[in-house]
Amino acid sequence: MSRILASSSRLRTATKPPCSCPRLVHTTTTSLPPPMPLQTHPNSLNPTPFPAPESTALELLKSQPSHYVSALLMGRRYLLSPNDILTVPHVKNVKPGDTLALTRILEVGSRDYTLRAQPASPSASSSSSAASLAANKADLLIPAAARSVVANGVPRDWQRHPDSLPYLGEDVVRAKLTVLEHTKGKMFEVEKFKRRKGYRRLLKSKLEWTRFRVGDIEIGPRE
Repeated sequence: MSRILASSSRLRTATKPPCSCPRLVHTTTTSLPPPMPLQTHPNSLNPTPFPAPESTALELLKSQPSHYVSALLMGRRYLLSPNDILTVPHVKNVKPGDTLALTRILEVGSRDYTLRAQPASPSASSSSSAASLAANKADLLIPAAARSVVANGVPRDWQRHPDSLPYLGEDVVRAKLTVLEHTKGKMFEVEKFKRRKGYRRLLKSKLEWTRFRVGDIEIGPRE
């Protein structure tokens, strides 16, 4: 019986009419058009002129649309841009609306250019120290870790003494902060206890913070 079924299936496949579906015919197509020339590209319709080689660093920075500064505030380093909201530990003797000037700006830059404060040359520092010694003629106490030891022009203990970092003067860049508010953070709990004394206390506290808004960054001498 199986042989008869197999032979009938072969007969059906042999007598199956040809498929009338359309066949794919490979035809030669034209290649893609060449890319647009550089001078006709949409981005080159209004090109930005390349700055002149004699342009100074301040002029190059001014030609950029946006800027940022890296400044020290309360012993910490922050990267700030205009209209940023800066939250720092509570600052005393200031009220909302007051304006503070950033006097320790270490770096100012834009998308393409960066101006960083450079440390004083060793010859100038040695001459100034020699002049001060000659003027005072007094014994000086040299600490164990001398501040004169530097790495790449930066004192090695700059994290302990951040004010020792070189900074840009007010004739180069200026930025101001406006006090927004004094606020408090989330409640946190601290449990204090003494072993075998039955002493347990749960202290709750909130840290105080001060919020600033960064103003415009002015580059160049005052007008």
